[in-house]
Amino acid sequence: PMLTKYKKLSDGNVNLEVLSFPVNALRSGDYHLIVNIINKEKNVITSRRTDLSRSNPEADIAYLENFNQTAEHSFVQNIKADDMDFVLKAHLPIADQHQVSTLGELLKTNRIKSQRQFIYQLWKTKAPSNPEEAYKGYMDVAAAVDKKFYSNVGYGFQSDRGHIFLKYGKPSN
Repeated sequence: PMLTKYKKLSDGNVNLEVLSFPVNALRSGDYHLIVNIINKEKNVITSRRTDLSRSNPEADIAYLENFNQTAEHSFVQNIKADDMDFVLKAHLPIADQHQVSTLGELLKTNRIKSQRQFIYQLWKTKAPSNPEEAYKGYMDVAAAVDKKFYSNVGYGFQSDRGHIFLKYGKPSN
């Protein structure tokens, strides 16, 4: 649990109480909210669960800026600042739904540390055993897709065909 709150209610037939918790610092993602009514003997009388999605690019970027696990000696340090726009845009097709808004905000900024940390975290999640190899393989495919589908409108992977190719892989027919 990320957050646990308790509130003792007075004895009575019905008590309507509202607990609040801050979501402004909550990072983007999918969450489960569980509310339990517990009696004095610590037995659950009733329970209610609901799922919620949160999009908070500002909190995500703040997290990336202050992340403790350093990416200083990892493969992302080899990404040149001039190439970061290409790299970030190439990752849009494979980013999770809650990462897309964060990626959009990172594209607007020059926070190279956060941008590198985002790429590092993405590949550390997708390929924990060897994120560098997975990243290099993906970027080779992204470069080939860019070359094949390039137009004067944008990178090749920004076209519909290029986006679908990166998202789902090579077509079977």
